[in-house]
Amino acid sequence: MANILGERANPMAAQRRDPVAAIIAACAAEWGVTDAAIRGNSRKPSAVRPRHAAIWIAKQVTGRSTTELGEAFARDHTSILHALGCVDQADPETRAAIARVRERLDPGISISRIRAETMDRAQIAALGG
Repeated sequence: MANILGERANPMAAQRRDPVAAIIAACAAEWGVTDAAIRGNSRKPSAVRPRHAAIWIAKQVTGRSTTELGEAFARDHTSILHALGCVDQADPETRAAIARVRERLDPGISISRIRAETMDRAQIAALGG
């Protein structure tokens, strides 16, 4: 039991075994929900936002296909594509939360790189990029 609590406090411990589980745990901690809520079928925004964020981060970090991510999140690949598209259109608050999760998972990652990765093309163009 202590090992599970230790992994929840330190997502890096879980990431060595299963990076998707570590991402789900980090997103659950960031949004104050359970891992089960992220993996579950709830359509409440309190579960959907962290689920979409976890899917987006998992895609960025692991490079897994949408089919593989669908298996990890108990969804089909079209649901994964939908989640990825939603994060691309996410509000600044959600983008900031994603940046915090990414920083928690990999403390060495640049916050400016995270911001650039979470911006859509129109936002980058508006900044002159």
